[in-house]
Amino acid sequence: GVAFSWYQIHLLGSLTERLEKFDAENTRLHESVENFKEQNAKLKTVSDRLAEENQQFENELTQMHKTLEGLETVKQTLETYAEENQKDLGAVINSLNDTLQEQKNVVRKQSELLDQTKEATRSQEKILLMQLQSQCQFLDQEMGMTQQEYQMFLNMIPAKFKNSPAGLAFDMVDKDKNGRITMEEFNQLVERLVHEVAVSS
Repeated sequence: GVAFSWYQIHLLGSLTERLEKFDAENTRLHESVENFKEQNAKLKTVSDRLAEENQQFENELTQMHKTLEGLETVKQTLETYAEENQKDLGAVINSLNDTLQEQKNVVRKQSELLDQTKEATRSQEKILLMQLQSQCQFLDQEMGMTQQEYQMFLNMIPAKFKNSPAGLAFDMVDKDKNGRITMEEFNQLVERLVHEVAVSS
């Protein structure tokens, strides 16, 4: 009887220890999930902000191009007027040429800046997709994403990536048909998604 009682106490103690370990692991996993959510939210915010800046730059560039076209028209009109009326408008036309050149330099710099922000946006989008993939692919403790893990990944990605013209079917991404999306296959998917979003924006 005493031995059995000791056995029960030992069993209870062992069970309590396991439960405590389970609780600790559960708490750790919960904290990891919350941390991932926070990181994802920050990455998405940065990505969205860069996309807004890109749109703003695009609008400003369009306006600048219109201004340039207007100045070119004024210049041509003045040159035609000078020729037809034998007027010396050299100083006015030279001044206009200087203004045109300045405007072209501004447009060029703005275009370079737009290219840089677009590149930054693409980098942020890639980081976000890779971060989401890293959260999904090890659910079964193995490299590569199973169909279930891939579906979880699709549920987590921003809406702008979900309308891929080429489609997001698992079989399409799993090119070697081994039932897992390898890192190489995933990288190809990321490049395609980021490119499609860049072209459509």
